Amino acid sequence: MNAEIVAPLLNACVASTAYVKRSVDGTGATAGFLMGTLIYLAGGPWFWILLMLFFVSASAISRLPGRKKIPGETVPTQLRGSRRDHVQVFANGAPALILALIYAAMPGIELGVLFAVAIASANADTWAGELGVFSAHPPVLITSGEPVQAGRSGAISPLGLSAAALGAGIIAVGYGAGHVLVYGLEPAAPAFAVLVGFGGFVGAVLDSFLGATIQAQYREEDPEGAFHDTPRTGDRDRKPDRGFRFVTNDIVNLMSGSLAVVIGALALFLLR
Repeated sequence: MNAEIVAPLLNACVASTAYVKRSVDGTGATAGFLMGTLIYLAGGPWFWILLMLFFVSASAISRLPGRKKIPGETVPTQLRGSRRDHVQVFANGAPALILALIYAAMPGIELGVLFAVAIASANADTWAGELGVFSAHPPVLITSGEPVQAGRSGAISPLGLSAAALGAGIIAVGYGAGHVLVYGLEPAAPAFAVLVGFGGFVGAVLDSFLGATIQAQYREEDPEGAFHDTPRTGDRDRKPDRGFRFVTNDIVNLMSGSLAVVIGALALFLLR
């Protein structure tokens, strides 16, 4: 069957299922359909399967029972797991989509690796955010080591970092299997797969660093002074207590994914 027919049919099924399962809202389902269709047409089934590895694994862990019930902690409401809208979909997927479109114009192994890095970065960050809140020990701010509340942007924990490595590793394994199927057993395949996993993990760490340094954060008006990604009062004109107002969590996701691709490109250059 023609790819022009298969791509929209497959992605219509995925988008409608995600909407029914409440993983995305209406705008998120539409954005996911468009992105998935374009990636399938630009990069073929291999690229699309990597995208689905991200989508399915991220959706699955966001539904883990008890993820918002941590003894002694009140997890902020901005944690991932709610229905994603079009902004969140494109913030996580734009770097991969751009690389897929470039790949369609000039196919090459390197662009396939960088596409996988972009997907691995998004998956690693999602896994870190979803599983990190289960940490038995309070997370710390990546820039200072100061203990902070669970779910705060810029916070890291051993469990969260391990989850990021696992999330990136899933995409790396998927890339490695696809590379062998498409290009055969060539000596560079393991190195490329390792690069995908490494790039994805670095992307998640960069996300935490940017979240701690430039992302807008607003202090809660309570004795504990907790920080959140949006003003609890709903005042959109309020100046953030840390970071820049225009740097939202979505902007940080877009930046970290893009930087992971740049680092991956530099690594590929050095490996040549």
